[in-house]
Amino acid sequence: MSAVAITPDGARAVTGADDNTLRVWNLCDGTTLKTLEGFTFGVSGLAISPDGRRVASGCWDSTLQIWDLETYAKVHDLPGHKNSGGRPWIRSVAITPDGTRVVTAAQDNTLKVWDLTTGRELRTLVGHDHWVMGVTIFPDGRHALTGSADGTLKIWDLETGDALRRSSRRWPCFPARGWRHRPPRMRR
Repeated sequence: MSAVAITPDGARAVTGADDNTLRVWNLCDGTTLKTLEGFTFGVSGLAISPDGRRVASGCWDSTLQIWDLETYAKVHDLPGHKNSGGRPWIRSVAITPDGTRVVTAAQDNTLKVWDLTTGRELRTLVGHDHWVMGVTIFPDGRHALTGSADGTLKIWDLETGDALRRSSRRWPCFPARGWRHRPPRMRR
């Protein structure tokens, strides 16, 4: 498995794997409820909407797929990130707390913000010097935090697309156990 997410009610989990599938699991008994197919390559990132009705899956072929977790139907199959050399994997996926937008982070050094309902791309956020490895959304739903293979953290305004702050130093690798002494100092 390369990605995992849990529904807000804690009853189901969704996993993505390099076998080009998503699996929906019953967490009470560990059984597979449904296997969702239709991927060209493996799944690299997942996020479930706050209402538990949709799952957004980022794929190694740079597409974003949105699935309905009630009917198990694919709602959107969106062409995603592009670059000139190879396929820019979508590395991470996050959904805003209000469930209206999806943010994808990819190997083309960018983020994309999507409308979860319509599937429309709203904006592309540019500013990292290397792959964007992870994205998470602040509780306000207006800001995102990203970590990049360039060794920086950035805080983004999802409404304007502006990078508001970045870490004051570069790390060759983020520590697996968290920050040992204090979090990175952020600057404008």
